[in-house]
Amino acid sequence: MISIITPTFNRASTLVRLFDSLLKQSCKDFEWIIVDDGSVDETIKVVNDFIREKKLNIKYIFQENQGKPSALNNGLENATREYVFPVDSDDILTEDSITTIVSRIKFHEYKGSDFSGLCFRKGDLKGVALGKAIQTENLEFIFCSATDIKNIFQVDMAYCFKKEYMLINKFPNFNNEKFVPELFIWNKITDIYPVYVYLNKIVYLCEYLPDGLSANFKSQLKCNPNGFLVYYKDQIFREVSFKNKLKMIIRALQCYFYRIMR
Repeated sequence: MISIITPTFNRASTLVRLFDSLLKQSCKDFEWIIVDDGSVDETIKVVNDFIREKKLNIKYIFQENQGKPSALNNGLENATREYVFPVDSDDILTEDSITTIVSRIKFHEYKGSDFSGLCFRKGDLKGVALGKAIQTENLEFIFCSATDIKNIFQVDMAYCFKKEYMLINKFPNFNNEKFVPELFIWNKITDIYPVYVYLNKIVYLCEYLPDGLSANFKSQLKCNPNGFLVYYKDQIFREVSFKNKLKMIIRALQCYFYRIMR
């Protein structure tokens, strides 16, 4: 039912712990597509070791270094399952992650509702939820867009989308750039149908490394002004509050500046 897509670049060491977390899944109804974005460490050797164990359904794809968005597009084109679950190479899944996602998919499909996917909380490696605490009053899930989710939780979330909607909303490519904010695409997918958001269920554990994208925002903005610009220009019209709109306008102006200075 699920294709897990993992873009990776020089993450041989952390791929091992992700592999271990996938081995511990209570449900093995998934394929794992690893897209190597031109790694120069021991990633190929490590992945070949995984494949030789024959414990998981693994596809390994190597591409020249083009960035995470390109790797996600590449993985998507090679996915064979109905749903796609992007998982970063330095993160892990909880042991009930796939079981939870599959059961919730079946539940909503049985109800006959139209939805583009599911969304769950992320936690740190100790299992503590990231982002804003939500008082649910026995409410298990809500139905909303990716921008609403960003504003509610104020942190990245774990999405599992229907492949058909991802295929018609691939990441754009810009010459000499390697990054586009994921929310730009998640918004377009949830424009088709919103997602069911599980307010307090954690299925994904993450660690923000010093050389990761989140820790190097300013340099990413300078190196990828067009990729960020398409996101900020689009986001101006999605935000409701004046404060958020103003923030998007300022960021867009920064992108124009960096684009001119290149």
